[in-house]
Amino acid sequence: MFSRKAKRRASRTTAKVEKDLTHSASQGATTLLENRSDEQIAEILCPFCAEPLARRPANNEEPVVSACRSCLNLCLVRAHEQPDQVTALSDWPDLREYERAGSVLGAVLCELHAAIDRLPVLPEVTQKILTLIHDPLSDMETLAREIERDPAISLSLLRTANSAWYGARNSETDLSRACARLGLKAVANVVWSAQSRGLFRTSRKEFSQGMQMLWQHSVVAAYCAQQLADLVPELDRDSIFLAALQHELGSAVLLSIIATSIDEKIASIRNANDRWSATVERLRRIACIHVLEVWELPRHLGTAIYFSDSPDRCPSPATRTMAHAIALSKSLAAALGYPPNKEAQYEEPSQHPSCQALGLSETNLRSLTEKMEENLGDLLSATSMVA
Repeated sequence: MFSRKAKRRASRTTAKVEKDLTHSASQGATTLLENRSDEQIAEILCPFCAEPLARRPANNEEPVVSACRSCLNLCLVRAHEQPDQVTALSDWPDLREYERAGSVLGAVLCELHAAIDRLPVLPEVTQKILTLIHDPLSDMETLAREIERDPAISLSLLRTANSAWYGARNSETDLSRACARLGLKAVANVVWSAQSRGLFRTSRKEFSQGMQMLWQHSVVAAYCAQQLADLVPELDRDSIFLAALQHELGSAVLLSIIATSIDEKIASIRNANDRWSATVERLRRIACIHVLEVWELPRHLGTAIYFSDSPDRCPSPATRTMAHAIALSKSLAAALGYPPNKEAQYEEPSQHPSCQALGLSETNLRSLTEKMEENLGDLLSATSMVA
C-alpha cells in the first residue's frame, strides 16, 4: 500500500507554470500553478515520499495539516507560495517504519484507506438538503419538500424543533414550520448530527457500546462547542460545531478495522481491551485527518482537531482558538457524563487550560453546563434517528 519511491511528476500541458521549484524528498517542494481564473493552486510534495499531496486552493495565511495518501504521513504546510515550507510533524516518525517492522500499528495503517472507503457516503437526499441550506435563493418550503424524502431526517428535525433546547411551547408537525423554528443553520446541524450516527456503527456486538459512546460524546461536544462560540467572538458557530462533531471520526474508523479485520496481528488484540484502546488512542488523529482529506473538507478543521490535544502547539493563531474550543468541549462533554470511552480522563472544565486561553470564567461554564444538562436527553434522542 505504501509508496517507497518518488515518482517523476508528469509534464503539464494544460496549466501555465508560474514557478518550478523542486527540492529533495526530505525538504518537500512546492509548485505554483495558475488556472484560468488566475487563482493560485499549490501542488505540494510529501516531505517523506515526494508524492504530490491532494491539491486544494492555496491558503497563504494559515499553516494547515495535510496527509499523504501514498505513505499516510502527515505534514505541516506552512506557506504555499514559498519553498521549504512543507515539513514533517515533529511528533511522528515515518509511518512506513511501522509496516516494515511488522507491527500491529503497521497492519492497522495498511487497512486505513480501505476502511475509509467503506464509510457510508452522504445519501443523495442529504447532499441536496445541505446544498439547499447553503443556497441563498432557497426557501423553507423547498427545503421541507426535500427533507420529506428522508423519513429519518424528517423525524430528527421534528423532534429537535419540538425539544426544550429550542424552547418549544407547542408540538409542531409541519416540516416547513419546524425548519423555520430552527433556522437554516440549526437544520444543518441536525442533518450533520443525524447522518454522523451511521459512521459510528459496527456489526460486532462487543464494539457497539464503544461506538455508541464515541457518537454521543461527539454530538454533546459539538453542541458544547457551539455554545462556546456564543461566548468567544473569534469562533464561528458553524465551523466549530462541525469540527467538534467530527473529532472522533478517526477513532470510529480504527474501531471498525480492529473489529472486522482478518489480519492475524490485528485479530490478536481484538480481545485485549488495553491493547486495542492504546492502538486507537495512538492513531486516532492520523485517521481523522485522512477521513477529512478524502471528504475534501477544509483543512483548517482537521488542523484544529489534530492540535486539540495540545492547542498551544498549533502554529496558526486563528486555528489555535478553534483547537482550544474543541479541547474544552471534549472536557465539557465528559463532565456531563459523555466521555468517548470508559478509560477517558479529562480535567474539570473550569480547571482546563483552554478555559483560560479562551477567556472564560467559571460562571460562563456553569451557565453553559446547566443549559446542556437540561436538554441533553432531548438533543441525543432527536438526532439518534431511532423512532
